Amino acid sequence: MVLQPCVSFNRNCQEAVSFYRDIFGTDLSELELFGDMDLEAFSSIQSQQNLSVNQTPTKVTYGQLPPKELKPKNENLTLVIMSDNINELHCLYTKLQDQGCIKTSFMETDWSKAYAVIVDRFGVEWQLNYQEA
Repeated sequence: MVLQPCVSFNRNCQEAVSFYRDIFGTDLSELELFGDMDLEAFSSIQSQQNLSVNQTPTKVTYGQLPPKELKPKNENLTLVIMSDNINELHCLYTKLQDQGCIKTSFMETDWSKAYAVIVDRFGVEWQLNYQEA
């Protein structure tokens, strides 16, 4: 069984995929826009790319909602990054907060020596967890 997150965006999927590509240093997948496709044949746009976080590839699907949708439904979605590299987490923290919102600054918790929560500019919530090797 494989769990694959899918993140939906409202009219700015290409911008979001470019933002994540820059943060994680991945290649930009082919992205098809609504204006370039037969809307009767498809209900949403999807792009897949592999994010390598701490040398572990994770496939993430990005979807742009159809024009009739009002907003992305990311309220219950959180992407969690676990890393044993504190410098990597601080770098991600800095990049993800650009035009975003810090919900929790780095702090020690019962489960992590360094834990932070950020909502990025696209409304996606990220939890960053330091896990000692």
